[in-house]
Amino acid sequence: MALAERGPCVGVDVDLARLHMARANVESMPFPAHLVAADATYGPVSGNAAVVDPARRQGSRRVRSGADYEPSLQLIESWQEQFSLLAVKVSPALDLDQLPSRQEVEYVSWRGQCREAVLWFNRESDGIRRRATRIIEDGQVARSVSLTSASDDIQRPPLQPIGAVLYDPDPALVRSHLIGELAMQLGAWLIAEEVAYLSSDQITATPWARCFRVLEQVPFQLTRLQRVLRSNGWRPGSIRRRHFPIEPEVLRKQLGRFESDASAVELVCTRIKGKRTIFICAPVMESAR
Repeated sequence: MALAERGPCVGVDVDLARLHMARANVESMPFPAHLVAADATYGPVSGNAAVVDPARRQGSRRVRSGADYEPSLQLIESWQEQFSLLAVKVSPALDLDQLPSRQEVEYVSWRGQCREAVLWFNRESDGIRRRATRIIEDGQVARSVSLTSASDDIQRPPLQPIGAVLYDPDPALVRSHLIGELAMQLGAWLIAEEVAYLSSDQITATPWARCFRVLEQVPFQLTRLQRVLRSNGWRPGSIRRRHFPIEPEVLRKQLGRFESDASAVELVCTRIKGKRTIFICAPVMESAR
């Protein structure tokens, strides 16, 4: 539908049911798509550009290898010969080392999750190799922001203890290994080698991370955490975790009930030097970001 809004296009699928659904969806488009029942493995169409969306399941099982996609990602080189511009949609969890070739990879997040990854070939993007894109909804309008790198070399931010501010980066940025680029923008550092939380001593507005003021750092022990929360008149609001063994809702139940007039705080659960650690935080309002 998005392509048919912009100009004439052809849709190819081996599944007739998918073609019937596509036909119903594009009937009202200004440039209705021409739909073809065929196996895309054999290149039944040609054109200036193509978007390839291979199936990532075999029955009810989600496949992990690009060679098991249908059509297989081993066909990328032959698709490149057919189309001057090529975009291939893949799982964000795909190991890129499996691919026969790659030019640019883009990870796309929406509503706090990394939803898709796209392999781009012959895109005019000044040699970009890695791109993180976040889709932001503002009422009925959606816009996007991107952060990019022209290098495959991953920048590692410095490692330091937590400062006054904690940043929880967007998952597309984490998956694209652009934490170093964001840290440079924020004047921030990593708080643990294996965890993608950043910290600094001052708040810097960014669309690429949730920002929190750090109120307390507590080595995780359930009764100690309960005591710190209650003595300060706090109660757990949102609970987020990285490299932490307890699910947020399980931890919430373990912490028990709190006074209804207590102030809600965010609990950020992670590991610092291998030890389970809780950061008690106050979120920075969007207007301050």
